[in-house]
Amino acid sequence: MLEHGLRTPYPHNAYVSLWKCRYINFDEVTKRWYAKKVKRDGGKKRKAIVALMRKLLSGLWRVGRDGVAFDSDKLFAKARGHDEN
Repeated sequence: MLEHGLRTPYPHNAYVSLWKCRYINFDEVTKRWYAKKVKRDGGKKRKAIVALMRKLLSGLWRVGRDGVAFDSDKLFAKARGHDEN
């Protein structure tokens, strides 16, 4: 288990959580989506974090299934009102 303060019986959750933290801090598209989600949810950050983790996992699943490169622009395109393709 990673020693970063996350206690979970599912080790993959810890890796997804680290991935989420990296994307919130370093990816502008993800950072904007996260900020809007927190605002929409009345400041509830945990709800936004869970939603972000789910989105990132769905993007990762598509990478594995279709063999495409991960692109946060495509992942959040629907939220910005653009077509995903």
